[in-house]
Amino acid sequence: MSSVIVSNIPENCTANEVQDVFKIMKIPNISNESFGIQNSKSRNASSGRFVVLNFQDKTDANDAIKIINQTPMIFENKQTIIHAAPYVTNLNSLLKTSLANIAVFNLPPEMTTENLKQIFGEFGTIISAVVQKPHQNVKYSTGYVLFEKVAQADQAIRCAHKQFIGAYQLYVHKTNNNSQVILSRVPSNFGAAEIENYILSIVDTEKIPATDIFTYLPKLSQEPLQSKKLQVTFTCKTRQIALKVIELINACPININGKQHHVQAQFDLQMMEANQSMNQ
Repeated sequence: MSSVIVSNIPENCTANEVQDVFKIMKIPNISNESFGIQNSKSRNASSGRFVVLNFQDKTDANDAIKIINQTPMIFENKQTIIHAAPYVTNLNSLLKTSLANIAVFNLPPEMTTENLKQIFGEFGTIISAVVQKPHQNVKYSTGYVLFEKVAQADQAIRCAHKQFIGAYQLYVHKTNNNSQVILSRVPSNFGAAEIENYILSIVDTEKIPATDIFTYLPKLSQEPLQSKKLQVTFTCKTRQIALKVIELINACPININGKQHHVQAQFDLQMMEANQSMNQ
């Protein structure tokens, strides 16, 4: 059996009215003749109301997803865009650990979840997608996309990583437990102490202690393609801390003698690939 979650159900809409809408849309072969509208426990949900439809055949479920996502719902003479996706019971766990889950950094500030789905939908079936809007000193949005299959996530990374949306160059990585950070374009006159001082100056160390940011001293090396720049790697205590540090570094240039130097931060891809090969 295949299940489909349909979200963004209007607040005043009853289960019977939702059923009538699906009949008008001609959704084929719904197994559960009756269903109730449920409320999401997620505080970040754009609409907390959803229904789950069951289908005996996966083809029928996929057809239903296409029809619902392409057909606006008319309720009380108003047009509402409802969203359909494969229903996954352990979604929260998958979002944190699945190798089919990717993070998209440096999205334009105006990026929406629907835009993100349209851009990455060409790579495969999207189970879940969300956009985290800019906050504090971060001037770009960050997106998270969970695909149905690992191969689809791999294809998205191969095709979308370092591509541009307008002036914004995307950085697309797997979301896993990796917490190693790599910096590039670091001024050549910087040492480990200068790197530590710079990062600690932009992070709220009352919330994230220095010992959680640097679990060992930063390692410096010559950047392969730029002889006058350095690469720096260091490991944070958790992936969540690493993600926060990456966002702040990319938003806050280094100021040297009144001149700004933009440093690029991202997860260490070699470490991520090593983690992934161990998990496969």
